[in-house]
Amino acid sequence: MSAYKDVTPFSGIQTFLGRDHVHSLSGDEDVAVLGIPIDSGVSYMPGARLGPSGIRRASMIYKFYNVNEGLLDILRGKVILRNVKIVDLGDIDVPFGDQKEAMNTIYRKVLSLFSKNMETFRLFLGGDHSVTFPLVKAVKDSYGDIGLVQIDAHLDMLSSYIGNAYTHGSPILRCIDEAEIKPNKVFQIGMRGFLNSHESLRSAKKLRTTIFTMREVKRLGIENITCRVREEVKNTPIYLTFDIDAMDPSIAPGTGIPEPGGFSHDEALELIDSLFSSLNIVAMDVVEVSPLLDINDITSKLAVSIILEALGVKFSIYQNELSHNNKFI
Repeated sequence: MSAYKDVTPFSGIQTFLGRDHVHSLSGDEDVAVLGIPIDSGVSYMPGARLGPSGIRRASMIYKFYNVNEGLLDILRGKVILRNVKIVDLGDIDVPFGDQKEAMNTIYRKVLSLFSKNMETFRLFLGGDHSVTFPLVKAVKDSYGDIGLVQIDAHLDMLSSYIGNAYTHGSPILRCIDEAEIKPNKVFQIGMRGFLNSHESLRSAKKLRTTIFTMREVKRLGIENITCRVREEVKNTPIYLTFDIDAMDPSIAPGTGIPEPGGFSHDEALELIDSLFSSLNIVAMDVVEVSPLLDINDITSKLAVSIILEALGVKFSIYQNELSHNNKFI
């Protein structure tokens, strides 16, 4: 029994991939994970405050991950995350009941944690999409000029919602007007459905962000979209925000505002692979995972799959583990 004590996913403290929980960074980390458990910015179904814990729980199946051996991606016959040091910083203690102060707290905490660790990739687990604004602001204040890639069903460009300027319907506009991200370096991919308001579209068109609807993703192809993004940003550091409602709800039911017609798993991984292999992505969030609305953790597991794909490409010294005849011999 003792031989399995440290590898079973149902034992010990739940952290991302079962990695070490730390309170600060020493400087040699490749990836640092930080949770933001808040959903006071949602306009419909709550539950995203449990997103960080849900994603961590789903990731614990990979607790056996050995840094020296890496994880085997049997689909491609590759090993990923070999000799990649990942740590989990736990969650931010976000103030309850004051959305503006919550945004300020997230900003200050992220800035203090990462200000001296520029080489560490920042992985944030939401939380509703309102958290992207303070996260982007903190990353920008660390790096200077950055670009923003949003993968989402919705534009999230409302000036306010029922008097609140800091909801999950407004983070991209807040990134532009308060975090001062240049609109020509904002790319919005996967939009669809009937919840993208006239106001959001007017804001996006006025500011001239680049929008690729789901229909345009199908028509243009992922490689062409990535090339167009690359032409605009070149080597600029990029923040990528991934709203899980970008996925088709048939495979991601655990989110507050599911929209039919989203990305399949293969399409999402192709998009992530293309973006991470072409752009200088320095930080990423995955938001709007709501475990209370999920079935058998499949949305949380999907979030983990997306993250593993991103990290696998970001740290992309792949080793081939399969012989030419595709057998492990």
